[in-house]
Parts: sequence; C-alpha cells; structure tokens
Amino acid sequence: MKRIAIVATVVGLALVAASVVYAGGWGRGGWGRAGGCYGYSQMSPEQRAAWSQYLNETLSLRQQLAAKRMELHTLMAQPNPDQARIEQLNKEIGELSGKLATYRLRLRERLGNAAGTGTGVGAGGSPQALGPCGGGMGPRGAMWR
Repeated sequence: MKRIAIVATVVGLALVAASVVYAGGWGRGGWGRAGGCYGYSQMSPEQRAAWSQYLNETLSLRQQLAAKRMELHTLMAQPNPDQARIEQLNKEIGELSGKLATYRLRLRERLGNAAGTGTGVGAGGSPQALGPCGGGMGPRGAMWR
C-alpha cells in the first residue's frame, strides 16, 4: 500500500512538472497561429511573395546546412571523432551560413523597399522573425535560427 502511494505521488509530481512546461505553448504566439503570427499576417502581397521566393531559393541551402550540422553533432558524439572531418564540416557550415546570410540581406532589402522602411518586417527588422509564425522561442522558432 505504501509503495502504491509513493508511485502515485511521483507520477502526480511528474504530471504537474510537465503541465508547467507546456503551459506557455510553442513560440511567442502559443500553440495556434493567432497572436504570434504578427510578422507574416501584416505583410503586403509583394512581401509575402518575396518571403515565399526566399524560402524556395534557400531550401537546398537550408537542407544542406541542417545535414552538415547533424553530421557534425553525430561526429562530436563519437568517442574518438575525426578532427580533420570536424574541421572540414565547420568550414562547410560556415560557407553555407554565409550564403544564407547573403540571401537574408537581399530579402531584408526587398522587404524594406516594399514596406518603404528600409529595415524589413518583423521583430527588430530581422528576416528571421518573419514567416508564418515568426522566430518564436519554442521548437518551431528555434529551428529557423
């Protein structure tokens, strides 16, 4: 009987801890798209077209970057990682990140010109804060950084 009470207490505490984690939802706008999608929803049609073009043009680069990062993380988790390969991956990741930065700069210029502000749209004028639900703090937002 005592063992059952202890197990029930532990399970109850685990559920309370889990509910605190999920209480805020994902990203700045919570679980749904309303509220946290201020960047994309306030874009003009021209800005939305530029954003879609950016996503299409950079898809391959973003996929390559994700694959290289995953390979690097996997390699680093090995007991005796290949240092030459680590250096090569770091170089390739840097090159891909630089290419993406160039695309982001072009996007920022295009969105700023379309908005007439010169700074782009989104939190701090950052293209990273754009998109369907911005650059939130949760899993959805973190994946775009």
